[in-house]
Amino acid sequence: MNQSKVASSFAFKFLERLSVKAIGLVISIVLARLLEPETFGLLALIAIFVNLANTFVQSGFGTALVQNQSTKEDDYSTVFFLVFGIASFFTVLLFLVAPFVAQYYNNDMLIWPLRVLSFSLPFGALNSIQTARLQREMRFKTLMRCNLMAAIISGTIGVVAAYRGAGLWALVMYNLSQIISVSVCMLFVAKWHPKWIFSLERAKVFFSFGWKMLVSGLLCSLYYDIRALIIGRRYSTADLAYYSKGQQYPDLIEKTINESIQSVMLPVMSRAQDSKEVLNATLLRTISTSMFGVIPTMLGLASVSETLIPLLLTEKWTTCIPLLCIFCLGNMVGPIQSSNLSILKAKGRSDLYMKVEWIRRIVMIITLFITVFAFDSVMVIALGYALGFWLDAYIIVMAVKKLTGIGWLKQLLHTWKSFLAGAIMAVVVYFLGRLEIHALVKLIVQMGVGALIYVLTSILLKNEVLLTGKDIIFNFFKNRYSKNEKKKGEERM
Repeated sequence: MNQSKVASSFAFKFLERLSVKAIGLVISIVLARLLEPETFGLLALIAIFVNLANTFVQSGFGTALVQNQSTKEDDYSTVFFLVFGIASFFTVLLFLVAPFVAQYYNNDMLIWPLRVLSFSLPFGALNSIQTARLQREMRFKTLMRCNLMAAIISGTIGVVAAYRGAGLWALVMYNLSQIISVSVCMLFVAKWHPKWIFSLERAKVFFSFGWKMLVSGLLCSLYYDIRALIIGRRYSTADLAYYSKGQQYPDLIEKTINESIQSVMLPVMSRAQDSKEVLNATLLRTISTSMFGVIPTMLGLASVSETLIPLLLTEKWTTCIPLLCIFCLGNMVGPIQSSNLSILKAKGRSDLYMKVEWIRRIVMIITLFITVFAFDSVMVIALGYALGFWLDAYIIVMAVKKLTGIGWLKQLLHTWKSFLAGAIMAVVVYFLGRLEIHALVKLIVQMGVGALIYVLTSILLKNEVLLTGKDIIFNFFKNRYSKNEKKKGEERM
């Protein structure tokens, strides 16, 4: 696949994620203004268990469908019934254990919201197969339309419910309607639905790859959710809400880019899995390109946070500002993680993937328990998370080095120009925040000056990503213009 096709696919996937996340961001801002932090803390408690169950549904098997070069049309139905069975089991399980979860947190309000959200799992099973099929076919434009429509529908439902005083149920309705909407939309737009076909032999093929990815995803989910579990138990729901809100926006940025990377690069790398030279070139290009966008965004968000949070979310959320800054610094290396993990998936090395997960989670859990029990502070827990994120990236890179020969230092050196430009930008933007002017005007000045400084500094440093991006954009519009002119010429004839 040529560079232009990959760039186009990445652009569509990134636009899809960006658009969906942008709508989600607007919705979250509106909901944060309408609801109290404690309400978000209650949802975070419920989400721990739903996310854990969803790991069994979403992890591994969809990836196996994309990665396996022998995937056939009937395989999608086979894998669907496999994951649907898993999803149904966990729906029943969560329904039954909901009272015990409420008892653990000493809050009966959690019972029925948890039970209702558990019904998102079967729809998630359908969604995972639909998404895998579209990814394999590189139909990211279709995926974009479905997710955009779902984001608008669910956002409208959530905001209306919150405005009418639904409280926690507004957040429940928002999350549930989102997964249902995207699944239903894909049934009509993607034009795929499961057939009454199940092959035990093919299920074993995909399970042999998928179960290792599943274990890896489970370890990952346990690691990230255990913090919320501990904070929700040891501290207040408000503390959990501030922690979750501080984590939300850096995560939104990092996941938007990372999901775009993995969705596009997995099928690309899978097709070139036998060529080490192509894989290595793709890896370095992906890291440098994605970090070019992530670094200024993360540093910029941290730099404007004191202006941004009170303006968007009101003063009741200012406690989350230092937490947000910490998460920004940690999530900065997300693209390095994602790009290297795509190599393991593309090579079909689910065995090595699982070994890496065990090592990185053991290291990060040690970090977690040190921060939790040695310091008794939500802030220190967040610092441990940020440090763990960098350790995480290092472990992944060193494992993938066995396949690529490209180590940690070489990958970081590919991004040094972006780091330097981002650091200069962040310092200037931070001091602009000391200006005694209206908050909205200040924010506009900070963002405008910051963007200008980053671009100019990148030009002075001759950042290859900026130069290559300019050429790709120029060629894209040039080709579109040529096609339009050719079409007009044919119509005249």
